[in-house]
Amino acid sequence: MRTRSVLDVIFSAIALAMIPFAALPAEFTIHPGNGVATNVAEQIRGGVNVLVNPGTSGGGIVSLNPNNAYYGLTTLGCGTLVVDNFADEYKNSTIGAGNTLVLGPGTLRYNGPAEGSTDRTISNIVTKTQVTVFEVNSNLWLNGSFIQRGGGLIKTGPGTLHIAGSGTNTIAYGENLFAINDTINKNRLNIQANGDAPTLGTAGFMIANGTVVLGEGGGTTLVNQNYDTQIGAWTTSDGQETAGVLEIRGGVNTFHSWFNIGKQNGTAVTAPTPVQSTLRIYGGSTTLNSSLDMGRNKMGQATYPQRCAPRFEMHGGTLTIQGQFKIGNDIGANSTVLHDGGDHLLRRDIFRQSVRQNDQSA
Repeated sequence: MRTRSVLDVIFSAIALAMIPFAALPAEFTIHPGNGVATNVAEQIRGGVNVLVNPGTSGGGIVSLNPNNAYYGLTTLGCGTLVVDNFADEYKNSTIGAGNTLVLGPGTLRYNGPAEGSTDRTISNIVTKTQVTVFEVNSNLWLNGSFIQRGGGLIKTGPGTLHIAGSGTNTIAYGENLFAINDTINKNRLNIQANGDAPTLGTAGFMIANGTVVLGEGGGTTLVNQNYDTQIGAWTTSDGQETAGVLEIRGGVNTFHSWFNIGKQNGTAVTAPTPVQSTLRIYGGSTTLNSSLDMGRNKMGQATYPQRCAPRFEMHGGTLTIQGQFKIGNDIGANSTVLHDGGDHLLRRDIFRQSVRQNDQSA
């Protein structure tokens, strides 16, 4: 069988314009080099699989034409792929007209319209020691299947990511094996400047910034077989504390490992106003197969006092917690619990650090 060659060059609008589209190979590779920003302005058409920054590190920052018409796979390895236009399958978009986007240990950056959406399948190729970064800077609805069978997922950016597929969606739902013994770097948001994903410890599913919404399509979402779900990211760097929000609005949602709201660190100088990460439940059925921790600190309370204000709101639906419900788990956390609707079932007990925390229940 004849093997087709793969283009592996630095593309510019001029260079791409010189290549006849009929001559494009079955795989079209864009790999500008570590941290190099490249804009492929010409439209890509035909039965082409587009590979962006293949490999696990050292990728560039790649922008593509928002009206591409190719109908093969789009695969991001490392680095960053900037998407200005998501659309449903078979419609032109930044990632062509195909039906599947495959993500590796890099950053998918969505800079598109305020209400973007797609019904394409989103899958991944990360291993158990890698993560994918999804940066959303506006509002993006993923109405197709979201399939991540291993590794981890970090949501960044101020926007909202809606994982709304009506079937079965999986987030970091496979074997996760991160650098959990590196206590200083564990859960630090150390995404590289070029978009390469963190290689040191991270949660299985982390919402570092902005919001993730689950269950609007009524489907089933399975999260984390053996590693943490983390809302908010921690750091010891000045001004780098972050907060995230998870909203559950329907469907059947199961989190198979530890669930942490607020795991940030800092001091009165670096975080004068403690950042607030939030879990809100409005509907559906949610099960936490382990404990729910609010304000957990594993970097050493004496050296890095906790500066977070985790918040939990229960407005509807049902919640089952198989482990403990830990409100204000470590020193310095200022936790808030608001329960005005829905039902919850605790399989064990509530652990409240009432002496050291200013916990509120309403």
